[in-house]
Amino acid sequence: MGRLADIPEQRSGTRPCAWTCPDVWSVRPRQERRRPKKYDAIQAGLIETLKLTREKIGPEKIIMYNGIRNTETLRFGMNYLDYTDAATIEHFGHFFSTSKESMARDIEDMMVAGKQGKMVVMKGWPSFNFTQREMRTIPYETLLAKARDEITFPLACFLIAAQEHSYFCYTWGYRENHGSLDWYEEFDRPLGPPQGDAVRDGWVYSRSFKHARIRVNLDTRKARIDWL
Repeated sequence: MGRLADIPEQRSGTRPCAWTCPDVWSVRPRQERRRPKKYDAIQAGLIETLKLTREKIGPEKIIMYNGIRNTETLRFGMNYLDYTDAATIEHFGHFFSTSKESMARDIEDMMVAGKQGKMVVMKGWPSFNFTQREMRTIPYETLLAKARDEITFPLACFLIAAQEHSYFCYTWGYRENHGSLDWYEEFDRPLGPPQGDAVRDGWVYSRSFKHARIRVNLDTRKARIDWL
């Protein structure tokens, strides 16, 4: 590995991609308990759809789905890995996934998926997002500066879990005026290969790369990246 920013370029290739969103089609846990037959039928239908998609597009194209999700009441998405090539973790540390338990499950699931050779995109967020009305009146440069100040925690969590085909996304929304096209100086830092898997001690994770040492405390939402 060279710079952090070089990782996607080195790994991406030119394989076309089919995109699917099973989280949109799913039923929530409460519905699962109330109507288990319907839940089972929907899950079977989702798996059959993924199989038919693979049959239609062939083995060389990528099937990517959105996504892996962990909240206080929901653990979703890992059952589609056998039928797909790539997954997203869209709301890491945000939108009902803010608890230390939810973040830990996201990190562990990302490790599992990555070790299976799957591509995983983790979308990190600053402390604010595009749905908050008060943010819509704040100048863009002010929001960007705040996002720059807050990148360490989500980036460190990503690096704790990252495998060969892992990708990091960091914005406060989904459009160009939500930080999607801006660059962060951390992306130019030398990273180098990992020196091993992450080590977990309670809610604290640590991991070393050739050019960086990472430490994350999910309980306090504090992180440190020491660039070497």
